[in-house]
Amino acid sequence: MSNDYQRINIAVKLPENIFREAIKLSREISKGNQAHFVLDGISFIPHITLYSPEYPSKNTDGVLEKVGLVIKDNSAFIVHPIEIRFHLGYIDIAFKKTTEWLALHKSIVNKLNPFRENHLREKYSDSEELKQYSDQQQEYIKKYGYPEVFDSFTPHLTLSRLEDEKAAEKVTADLLPL
Repeated sequence: MSNDYQRINIAVKLPENIFREAIKLSREISKGNQAHFVLDGISFIPHITLYSPEYPSKNTDGVLEKVGLVIKDNSAFIVHPIEIRFHLGYIDIAFKKTTEWLALHKSIVNKLNPFRENHLREKYSDSEELKQYSDQQQEYIKKYGYPEVFDSFTPHLTLSRLEDEKAAEKVTADLLPL
């Protein structure tokens, strides 16, 4: 990746009690499994991603300024966990797509997408990488630089990514249903 571009993950910060519980659960999930990452609150911070494309570095200040304008009009809101999921070794907790979540997400994507200047992350030029995404998500990647937008967006908290996908499936099945 060139230094001329920077990935900026626009995410919602979690309340302290959920933050700590997510770290604890991530550690429990990874015990006895090889993990790509485990939440620790330092290098791997629990969060809920709204939008995470790459931008030309020259646009970083504009992106951050626009995010500030969007979030000043939003207050805290409640999350409703609906399921624990796994995909490609990732294990996460999905939350209900409430009107508040969808409005915030849509506002962020629509206001920040122009700052991308149609740039795509290098990994999205790999046809093998793209195969893991639905046709709709591939279209979103082309238009928005990120697969999980609009219809494909589900607010979620990623707990870990295990190296063994079967282990992720088993761990997910072993977790209590929400």
